[in-house]
Amino acid sequence: MLEPTIAVVRADSPYKSMSDFVQAARARPLGLKQAGGSVTVIESLTGLLVQSATGVRWTFISAPSMKDRIANLLSRNVDIIIPQPQDVNEHIASGRMRPIAAFTEKRLAVLPVVPTIREQGINVPIFANARGILAPPDVRPEVVAYGEDFFERLTRSPSWKKYVEENQVEDVFLKSGGLAPFLEEQTVLMRKVLQQAG
Repeated sequence: MLEPTIAVVRADSPYKSMSDFVQAARARPLGLKQAGGSVTVIESLTGLLVQSATGVRWTFISAPSMKDRIANLLSRNVDIIIPQPQDVNEHIASGRMRPIAAFTEKRLAVLPVVPTIREQGINVPIFANARGILAPPDVRPEVVAYGEDFFERLTRSPSWKKYVEENQVEDVFLKSGGLAPFLEEQTVLMRKVLQQAG
């Protein structure tokens, strides 16, 4: 499964879309602020991708925990955060935060009115916060086959569908043959973004 990433601002923010945010960053280089974890996590890398694609720059403020990032946003110390939906769904539902972009291939079922980043004309690769099952490289083929069959059947079960919905994640089941190239693609992308960012 993938944990999707969204961009969120305060509900009273002037930015109604990621495009609005980018335009404001263009007018005020390094003037806007994003709170996130370390510089190598998905939220930071996603912000760097947008900056690279649009030629703008904003300031990244490292905050150790999600509650600190949320507090920084709500107290106006920063202008944007890039969390997973489940981290901020209560704040969105209460009207304290507004999602302005989904960093996903298609709109999220849980936030159907929020346009994807590409729908807003910002063409960036999508970083995946992936969750999966890994095994040692020398695991026997029959063990792999058993696991693939078991988890594929699991993803068709009502309990899995309920889990996906409740946790606001995306179900993108891959067998081992597709998982390795996917992880390699993500690794190459992360390395490129970090090198470009210095």
